[in-house]
Amino acid sequence: MKFSSRVTRTIWIVLTIVVALIALRAYFRLTDDFRIANISHEIPYHPEWEIPHLNSADQAEIDTILNQKFTYLGKGAQSYVFASEDQQYVIKFFKFKHLKPSWLAMMLPNVVPFSPYLERVSTRKQKKFNSIFAGYRLAYDLNRDESGLIYMQLNPTQQSRTVTVIDKIGLERNIDVGAVPFIIQYKGETFRTILAQLLDNGDLETAKQRIGQMLDLYQNEYRKGIYDRDHGVLHNTGFIGDKPLHLDVGKLSQDDRIKQQANYEQDLAKVVARMLPWLETNYPQSIHALTQYIEHKLTQDLGHRFAVAQ
Repeated sequence: MKFSSRVTRTIWIVLTIVVALIALRAYFRLTDDFRIANISHEIPYHPEWEIPHLNSADQAEIDTILNQKFTYLGKGAQSYVFASEDQQYVIKFFKFKHLKPSWLAMMLPNVVPFSPYLERVSTRKQKKFNSIFAGYRLAYDLNRDESGLIYMQLNPTQQSRTVTVIDKIGLERNIDVGAVPFIIQYKGETFRTILAQLLDNGDLETAKQRIGQMLDLYQNEYRKGIYDRDHGVLHNTGFIGDKPLHLDVGKLSQDDRIKQQANYEQDLAKVVARMLPWLETNYPQSIHALTQYIEHKLTQDLGHRFAVAQ
């Protein structure tokens, strides 16, 4: 009888764990784990993150944008993204869930033998989000128009300002944006989405044109001495109408050496290498023509033969 009782208890424990895991998985899928705690973090003040003071006209524009409700659009590796009611803008909140030590690490006591590990984790996370914020600040200074950036607040302020967002499951949430870092940007469509729409409709010539524009965007950035450490051109860039934009600039870096053609050619080759496998997988009927176009364009741009790596 005692054995049977232990088996029954074990079964119930296992079932409880399984149900809890299923519920947790469902929660993440339904909500993308968007919570105020995941967009908040105690950050020391960084004067280098401050943007110039807005004039009255620019401030009025920001006020008008923020008076709208924003609806959940999606998430990336670095942020949660919400679209404005008029579909002209997005507001991005940083995902500190991945930029600060995990709850498990925070539960460890800060004593030997845990303290060296906690220090390494904290330093690594600090370095990561400092790098992301530096990328946005760099874009705001040197690549603002090409990044569609309108406004950014990286240092939390003492000025309370409520913005209403509608999360993934349709719940309205009021967020005090004075207390959290955020970005306002023009709303664009990712490069992947644009190419898919064009090639699905058989518009090969416009697809070539958009690829050419995107390659020009990267080359213009190289001439400014900036480059994206993440070569994910299909999801990091996009278009508003027929204007190319660098939508995700969290890994933008500055290095004058990239201005030299020998250096930026290597980076450009990596960008092309990230584009072609997706095209080949999804549009094999178009890959030959698109590859030929890329090789022809970059041969003209670079002044010598450019061959796509096989």
